[in-house]
Amino acid sequence: LEFRRVLFRSAAGLIDGAPVALVISFYCVSGVTQAIFRAFLCVGYDEDSASFETRSFLRADLAVSCDGGEEHEQIKAMAYVFVALWPVGLVLLYAALLSACGPRLRRNEPNALTRATRFLHHDYEPAFYWWELVELLRRTTLLGYVLLVPAEPCTGQRWHRARPNGGWHFRGYLLMSFAQL
Repeated sequence: LEFRRVLFRSAAGLIDGAPVALVISFYCVSGVTQAIFRAFLCVGYDEDSASFETRSFLRADLAVSCDGGEEHEQIKAMAYVFVALWPVGLVLLYAALLSACGPRLRRNEPNALTRATRFLHHDYEPAFYWWELVELLRRTTLLGYVLLVPAEPCTGQRWHRARPNGGWHFRGYLLMSFAQL
């Protein structure tokens, strides 16, 4: 019986603190997403222009080599974990919360959860309560995933030798098209 009371109080405390935590996480998504994806941004420098040899370094810290160095591999591994936790995890969290709120929002029967997540849906008609999730996906795409698209043009022999995966530009165009919907 005591365990149930503690569990109930804990759940009530989470619901009471949820609005502030959710709002803070929502407004931090953009900056944190950009910071996470910077772990994948490398910049190349010519070593020998005659043989098209380049060396790449992490743009955020030029002391870190991106050419198969152990340090960059560790940074990328950690970044993958944080991508799963932050941009992907928060979008999934918001989707789950909005999914749980949906039936009550459509019936106009607010409860503690709909009030806690109000900032996600109050600007929209009840039928479109999920639209902020679409906007969040668009923002994380523009601010995070687009950073993975190389900035160099796909021209000349050098591109094909130094960066054989020219398909990144096609993916970048797709991401930009999605982001502008």
